[in-house]
Amino acid sequence: DGTLLAVTGIHQMISIFSADTSNKWKMTMQFKCHSEGLSLSWGPSKDGKQHLACSDTKKNVTIIEISPEKGNWKKLLEIKRQANVVAMDWKSDGMLAMAQMNDTTCVCDLSHLKQGNDNESIIEIKRKEKNNIMTSLRWLGGSASSGSVLALGGTDGVVELMDLTNRRSLEQVLQSRSKKENDKQTYWKSIHERLVSIID
Repeated sequence: DGTLLAVTGIHQMISIFSADTSNKWKMTMQFKCHSEGLSLSWGPSKDGKQHLACSDTKKNVTIIEISPEKGNWKKLLEIKRQANVVAMDWKSDGMLAMAQMNDTTCVCDLSHLKQGNDNESIIEIKRKEKNNIMTSLRWLGGSASSGSVLALGGTDGVVELMDLTNRRSLEQVLQSRSKKENDKQTYWKSIHERLVSIID
């Protein structure tokens, strides 16, 4: 809701700032990370508790639950990846998208957060071009982080849009995408149709 700000970096710390009634920011809590922080993304709030995803240089994505009013926090989940995660976007329904420093973007269903380790709910989206680093991503929709279309960008200079409307058919969507990539004309026609649909 814009009242909390999270900051991380080379100091291996996460700092949480809150805005007071005069809109001035002050640090309310700070905690140690495994290593240098790479990216942060706020997730859905529940029962007055905020959720924050933090990626580090040891290929971990840590999910933290924060209670701003009490000033405390706890680690809920640690997701280990095959490459460092440099960008994240956490949708309001619990879908966390992660851009990795290889040719892969991951989408993790965190709608039912549980404490521990959980890699079973991860779907991997691989870019067809090799030696590509995924650098940015964003859920698109009418309101912030509520859409089902995922925009992906990488060092190959391509911006790709994926329609993940039906969460239960994610694997079918990815299989269909893989087949279309064998025919470039069909593939780019599909992308064009998605763009026209979004603009309309």
